[in-house]
Amino acid sequence: MDECNETYLAELVRHRNRKSSIKQMTPEELEVEEKFKRASKDELHDLIRSDAKVLAALAACVDHSMPAIKDQLEANQKKAQKSSVHTNVPAAPSCSNSSSQPAKTVAKASLDDAEEEEVKERENQILASLASRDSQTERGGKSNLIDRINLDNTNGSQILHDPGIENCCNSGVIAQLSRRNPTRLSPTEQLLYFQQALYKAISKIRSDIKEQFDTIQRLESEKRLLEVKADASILRRRRIIGMTITGASIHRELLDLVQPGVLLVEEAAEVSEPHLLACFGHRTEQLILIGDHKQLRPQTESYKLAKDYHLDVSMMERLIANGIKYDQLELQSRMKPELSILLRDIYPNLRDNLEVVSRDLQPRCFTVPTFFWTHRELESTSGGHGATNMEEAQRCVRLAMFLILQGCDPDRITILSAYRRQTGLIRNLFKDFLAKSDFLRILIQHRSKRNCEDLELTESPTEQSNTVVTEADLSVKIFTIDLYQGDENDIVIVSLVRSNPSNNIGFLKTLNRRCVAQSRARLVMVFIGNADCIYDSPNGKVWRPLIDAMKGSNCIGSKISLRCPNHAQSVVQSESFDQIPTMSPFCLEVCGIQMSCGIHSCLLPCQPPHDQEHDNCKVVVPFVHPLCNHNDTKFCSEPIGVKTCKTKVSMKFTECSHEILKECGMPDSFYKCHEKCERLLNCGHKCLLKCFELCSSRPCKEKVPHRFPCGHTINTQCCENRDVMTCQQPCSRKLPCNHPCTLKCGEDCKLKPCFVQTTVKYPNCEHSIKVPCCMSDQQFVCDAKCERKLACGHSCPGTCSADCASIACQVKIKLILPCAHPAEIECSIPESQVKCKKICNKQLEGCGHKCLLQCYQPCNSEKCKVCASIQSEIEKKQLLELQQAIRRNAFEELKKIRAMKDLPSSVKTISCDGDYCDEYLDVHDRVMKFIQSEHGWHPAITKIEKIENSKLTLQFLDFKAKCAADPRRSEKKFHGTSANALHSIVTDGFKLPSKAGMYGPGIYFATNSSKSSQQIYTKGSNMLLLCEVLIGRTLKVTSATQMYKSHADLKKIGYDSLFAPRNTKSTGGVLFDEYVIFDPRQAVPQYVIHYSNLAELL
Repeated sequence: MDECNETYLAELVRHRNRKSSIKQMTPEELEVEEKFKRASKDELHDLIRSDAKVLAALAACVDHSMPAIKDQLEANQKKAQKSSVHTNVPAAPSCSNSSSQPAKTVAKASLDDAEEEEVKERENQILASLASRDSQTERGGKSNLIDRINLDNTNGSQILHDPGIENCCNSGVIAQLSRRNPTRLSPTEQLLYFQQALYKAISKIRSDIKEQFDTIQRLESEKRLLEVKADASILRRRRIIGMTITGASIHRELLDLVQPGVLLVEEAAEVSEPHLLACFGHRTEQLILIGDHKQLRPQTESYKLAKDYHLDVSMMERLIANGIKYDQLELQSRMKPELSILLRDIYPNLRDNLEVVSRDLQPRCFTVPTFFWTHRELESTSGGHGATNMEEAQRCVRLAMFLILQGCDPDRITILSAYRRQTGLIRNLFKDFLAKSDFLRILIQHRSKRNCEDLELTESPTEQSNTVVTEADLSVKIFTIDLYQGDENDIVIVSLVRSNPSNNIGFLKTLNRRCVAQSRARLVMVFIGNADCIYDSPNGKVWRPLIDAMKGSNCIGSKISLRCPNHAQSVVQSESFDQIPTMSPFCLEVCGIQMSCGIHSCLLPCQPPHDQEHDNCKVVVPFVHPLCNHNDTKFCSEPIGVKTCKTKVSMKFTECSHEILKECGMPDSFYKCHEKCERLLNCGHKCLLKCFELCSSRPCKEKVPHRFPCGHTINTQCCENRDVMTCQQPCSRKLPCNHPCTLKCGEDCKLKPCFVQTTVKYPNCEHSIKVPCCMSDQQFVCDAKCERKLACGHSCPGTCSADCASIACQVKIKLILPCAHPAEIECSIPESQVKCKKICNKQLEGCGHKCLLQCYQPCNSEKCKVCASIQSEIEKKQLLELQQAIRRNAFEELKKIRAMKDLPSSVKTISCDGDYCDEYLDVHDRVMKFIQSEHGWHPAITKIEKIENSKLTLQFLDFKAKCAADPRRSEKKFHGTSANALHSIVTDGFKLPSKAGMYGPGIYFATNSSKSSQQIYTKGSNMLLLCEVLIGRTLKVTSATQMYKSHADLKKIGYDSLFAPRNTKSTGGVLFDEYVIFDPRQAVPQYVIHYSNLAELL
């Protein structure tokens, strides 16, 4: 702490000593205080230990504060807060003796306010100085010490031990405080004093903990060494020790102690040389490597390690490549000879163990054990690293489902792919196929029945009942080629994925990967891929021997042959995945399998599989009911006790003695007597219900007469309450107004007012009105036509009750205007407000034509309608001549192109270095200029290709010459689409979509390149088309519409295309410009722009 802080604190201590000695200290306390002042630091400690009074005072202060410190330390230990010690330190009261507490209270109450403010001010200065020092030493860290010291909240507040207290402990501040009686310290001084005590205690505890920690680490190391030596002593007595390469690297210390002399490595071709070298010891005498260096190499962490440092080459491969002698196994016992013969270009000396491989039978669903199912569907590389091929994935899933449905165990089927993304796609399709179709239920029933049949001879009935097939049991094995090395299966389906116009096959070019994929199958191997793409690839030389061999044995084609496992003559040719028969009846031969009854045979078609139907024999057979001995018929598989006897027998009801005929197998309680009831009701009438029904369940409907007090009579039902009935005949009484009552006889005549029409005369005129009788005493306003005269002498057009002075006269009068034209106006309109609407007909100055404006308008030769009409006709004629000239030029160009013998068609790359520099820069600038920031597109143009297609140019010129409503306007616009669609457009031109867009089924173009480059349009192709579009006359649309379906619809109203202007999103339009054409001949592609998105690369 700096000198300023020490000076302030010394002054504060002296000031408090002076005030305390004057107003608070007893003579004994003053004596102790003087001893503290005179003593040095060492003498101070001796004084505290020797003086009983001082020791008692210090002990009382510490006893008051330390319990709270101890409790807080225990709480912090439970919370595992190693960095701070929390405690509650209340302000220590005076505890020199029991009688000092009241004295202190009185002394504090009598303290002068001015002196108290002076003390507070000096305390604040000390705290500010400490805060400044703490902020300099711990800038940017946790809250400093002063932030946790608040003089106003010290009592009962939570304080922290902070390492920053060390600065105070190492300075002279604590030494000065220790010279004073602890009971006379201020709250702030007490806080610093106890923080120093905590610091010393924690420093010792830290030292002890570090010493114990070092001891534990040393003992742990010694224990681990002893355990390794014990393991080594056990392993030395063993002849063979097995470890993985990783385990050998981890237990390197153990191997150094065992010191093995012979190192045998299995699958050595997959182990990188650095990993293998780590297993060598000082006593290694012999190294035996077992593996196949023609299969996959070791994996590296990055491509750079393999390319630049060749760390993907195993020690085994390197030694063999350098001419070291090795032994090779030549007899294989895995695959059928038809499969192994295809590996002769890799293993020339390979022989078959016919005694073993001939035992395995080929699955009956295939006509040949190996087949290359080729196609031309393009791959997809969008969405991340790697490639996928949806067609191949669907073929793999559908073929696997066909095999499972035909009885093949899913565990015997493996689907391999060269790419991890393709395996994920296949897994998802397999799950969706099971979830969305009815195959899961059928397959579970099919597999469960087969499992039960297999267990009948080997398991008890209890075990058979627990055999349940789930969805997980139907999943085939799906792996990448790299992960499946070392495994095998009966049927292997391989998806090669790669299919693109550039014949790029990626890492399929390695012979090792082909070797692994080809050598996994035991019985059947099916390759699915684009054979032409792989064969024609510059890197496809490793696949050509295999494809040539399969072509020679007629095992390659676009159609795969699948047959019924029960009838070999039923074969189906499948060219795509949807042609693979799953639930379709491709085999119509009679099934013929014996039913579960053991007597009859299944007569259904063999396909689709229907094993569950074999348990339900539907042949009708006769039988005798065991209880009644009646003859009957049933289905063969139906148990006898299930069907009831339908023979009719006589039955008599005990309650009513009626007789009926019932079915023999039905109980008597099932029937009820439906004869008419013969009992009488309580009212004496006959019951109209059935015999089995309760008579009291339905009221009596018999008709009985009823007479009202008025004398009228009606017929009512016996069950009705006649006391509440009223007479519904018309009332014959007179109302008080002497009009007849219109209510019913049973109603009160006073309930409804009289509505008979009566004539009432208006009080202020001679007119009258007809109103209901009940309203005759009310006042009405006369709405008849007024018969009075206005001030002008004309009749008033208002009503009788209106004020004539407020009504304007509407009578038409004739007058001569100042221009000498006659006019007809309403009488109430002043002549000054009348404007003459006649044609002026005055001769205009300049053109000499008659003025066609209205008479009251000033003549203006510039607004001459005759001149405007003449000028319009001239412009129309010029426009028509221009259009005709454009059409003639289009015809001339058509003739020139058609006169050529060969119509050129090419796609050439242009750059700024060659003859097409101006075209390249023009296209480049157009792309970069029309980019909107809202699209988030930051392109780097990698290549521009110029398209020359005479066929498309002919179509464009033909439309321009014959069909366009206005052939003048032709502009360059952008179009974004997928890679497949772009290839089709460049070759064959645009096509109208089958699905209508926002403005109908048209072809959409954009002015902004960033709009056309959106992922929704390009599908990740990273290519744009720049096209010449015959826009012609455009029809502006500001919202979505489906009104126009073709160019003919637009041409009827004089337009060639639709234009959706920018900033019309609020009205249902678009944010940026779009153009829509409805005839593919209106656009011809001219340039292909290749780009990479810098935002995606970053």
